[in-house]
Amino acid sequence: MTVTPSITLITTAEQVAATAFDAVSVQNAGARDVDLKGMANQALLQLLEAKKTLTAILNVTDTADPQLVAISDMLASLV
Repeated sequence: MTVTPSITLITTAEQVAATAFDAVSVQNAGARDVDLKGMANQALLQLLEAKKTLTAILNVTDTADPQLVAISDMLASLV
């Protein structure tokens, strides 16, 4: 499985969480009872947790295990 990192998911999520949304997005979110800032922060936390979990799995995966490639590829996309 070959992976092209998604423009570094964690870095991009950090930028989204740290940047204000525009007025139209805030208005649309408010109309639907969506907490944009809270959800952006939650997405970042979940990506960080996924990285932590995959790293723990990677650390105990045997080098001959075929799953190792997939795990490594997933971690590579969570930069």
